[in-house]
Amino acid sequence: MHLKLIGADGVIRDLLTGDVRVAPEGVQGLFGAPAPVVRARQGVTRAGQQRTSTVLRKRPGSITVYVNIAGKQSELISVERGWASAWSYDQPATLEVTTKGEQPRYLDLFFDGGDLDFVQNPDRRHVYEATVDVIADDPLWRGPLQTYDFASNEPDADFFGRDEVHGQEGAPDWWLSPAYLPIVKLLRNPGNVPAPVRWILTGPINGFDTIIDGRSVGGKFIIPEGQTLRIDSDSNTALLDTGAEVIDMWRELTSWGFARLAPGRTSTVSIEREGTGSARLEWTPQYRQARG
Repeated sequence: MHLKLIGADGVIRDLLTGDVRVAPEGVQGLFGAPAPVVRARQGVTRAGQQRTSTVLRKRPGSITVYVNIAGKQSELISVERGWASAWSYDQPATLEVTTKGEQPRYLDLFFDGGDLDFVQNPDRRHVYEATVDVIADDPLWRGPLQTYDFASNEPDADFFGRDEVHGQEGAPDWWLSPAYLPIVKLLRNPGNVPAPVRWILTGPINGFDTIIDGRSVGGKFIIPEGQTLRIDSDSNTALLDTGAEVIDMWRELTSWGFARLAPGRTSTVSIEREGTGSARLEWTPQYRQARG
């Protein structure tokens, strides 16, 4: 297993081979699954409870390390300074875990107190153990971003085959519009929790219908060329970026079935659109734990 910390300062630190190394069993509360808050109904005529939903709260944890374990006594202060700059109350550091046979997973952490006051005398000691307390506002580990680009429709074709070379003037102006047929794809979510998705539709598009496992988000309004509509099933929003402003298009939709990709299996994903604009789907797999 590889363990790295991408600090709030942007510096990547190897916590297994660097000047600051994680202690045995030094990561607490972060690798396993977070404890859920259970919402349930109870009745006087039945035993126990009926679970209605679960909610994951913030994830507290701690990281214990050996500071300056590979350095000299003269290097202790600079190593301490670097370790302190990795943490912030306002900007997250990112813990990265890579296990053989699996893609990397990431967890964003905020500093929540601990041994960054450095009470050790650098004239007497060159290495010591220190613990930082951390908070993961989002308790789920995430994998690398996944994307899929759906093929664009063909442009309009002249019904009579006229073009700039052959002319064929005098015939009626009849045109074949771009196909408004669904493009269907099976896409897999490798995570073990449902993954929110983001549709990115770039005009020209005159109407669209995005469908995941039968749930539809569609609209009949125009997305002009060069403008982008982003449909996000995490925030249940549809925002049109015109280049000059961002417009909330939620009320202009014709269906509101915001969906997520089911965990650990493939989902049937399709899009129908009128026009030659592009369509991309993005999703980030999420996991309850750091590996497995």
